[in-house]
Order: sequence, then C-alpha cells, then structure tokens
Amino acid sequence: MAGKGSYILILHIGGRLKTPVGALGIIDLSEGHYIYVGSGYSGIEKRISRYYSLNSGRRSPYRKRWHIDYIVSRKETAVCASIAFLNRRIECEISSLLDGNGLEPIRGFGSSDCRCVSHLYRAGDPVSLTEAIDTLFKLYCVGEGGCVVI
Repeated sequence: MAGKGSYILILHIGGRLKTPVGALGIIDLSEGHYIYVGSGYSGIEKRISRYYSLNSGRRSPYRKRWHIDYIVSRKETAVCASIAFLNRRIECEISSLLDGNGLEPIRGFGSSDCRCVSHLYRAGDPVSLTEAIDTLFKLYCVGEGGCVVI
C-alpha cells in the first residue's frame, strides 16, 4: 500500500484515560471503542505505521506531534484496526458522517486545522461501532477507489 489519503483508526480504551493532549489540554476518556479520522497526504502507510509503533509498548522513535499520538501511546489504548481510503481527501467528510451517526464527538480533538467538531468519536456500544464501520465500508470501500484494511 503506497500513496496518500484519509484513514480511520479503530481504538479500544481499556479503562478511564485522563491525559494531557498537547495544546488541547487534559482530556478525560471513558472506557470503550473509539474511531479516529485522519489523513496522510505525504504517505498514508508511514502515518498508520507510526500509530502502531507508538502503541507497541516499546520505545518509539516518534515524538508526540498530533493529538492522537497522546492517546495511542498510552497503555490503556489498543489500536484494533485501521482502514485507509487511498487517494481521497475525505477526512472531514467522514468526520461529519460519524458526527451524525450516533457517535459521541470528543470536541476539538484532532480538528484544530479544520472546522469539524472533532476527529475522535466514542461508540456508546458495539452495535453503534459496527454500524458506523459498516456505513463507511458501503460508502467508501465498495466501488470506486476502494480501501485497505490494516
């Protein structure tokens, strides 16, 4: 997989997570599943592998740069999967879709460079997580462009 585009990370936070997140300040996340929406226009494969490296529990060569870095680097967080939407700038489109799909936005998270409410969303239960992912697959993975599940 080479190229650029947008992606989602599917995360599980295994307990309450209260942590500083750069300029956003301290955030308080409850246990559960989350979807993070991002982009990698200078190399999506490198961007996604960065999160798995930060999440590995080993010393990562990456410094914390983006809001999501502060979450995936914590032991409470598991990166469960990622889906890359190659060669498409749909980060904010996906975020808007998730915001209107029964998921709880974590206000201001990951969206300091756009007008979105958030780029991190909490799924209240496994059904809402599954429905959100199913909607994304139907809209963006079937037909034109396709996507890669990692």
